[in-house]
Amino acid sequence: CKKSKSGNGSVMLEAHMDEIGLMVKKINEGGFLEVVSVGGIDPRILPGNTVTIHAKGNKYKGVVGAKPPHMMTAEEYEQVISIDKLFIDAGFDYEFAKENIPLGSAITFDADFTPLKSNHTLFYFFDIFFNIFIKIIVIKCCQINWCKEAINKYIATSHTSRSVG
Repeated sequence: CKKSKSGNGSVMLEAHMDEIGLMVKKINEGGFLEVVSVGGIDPRILPGNTVTIHAKGNKYKGVVGAKPPHMMTAEEYEQVISIDKLFIDAGFDYEFAKENIPLGSAITFDADFTPLKSNHTLFYFFDIFFNIFIKIIVIKCCQINWCKEAINKYIATSHTSRSVG
């Protein structure tokens, strides 16, 4: 680090902290939730994923569903399922869903912290936590080490909507 001419150097560390997910767009007659994507989601990986529906201060578990393969035409079977063909099954009947799940309710993907082989770990939000952690470490190192004379202002920011097209 070099000291700025004014003696008032500053550094900004910036990283994303958004989360992809789904949003309720419609409740169909069977109580299933029709959805739209929030962020860049590959619909091929969604069927079978467990989710949490956030509605009116409550959380409900559900699973992403699609038309079963044995009910698809040969043409449908060969195509990638689009988001508008997916639904969330949370075991709701139509009346319960209409009363308790407002349109626009957020749906997040469930993912537990899972140790894997060879000291690897699976964690859905790891990139977000890691980005924030690294910002804190860099600022702390700069404050006590090589940059403390040159920089007197550290700014840590995070942005959202990185995954939105």
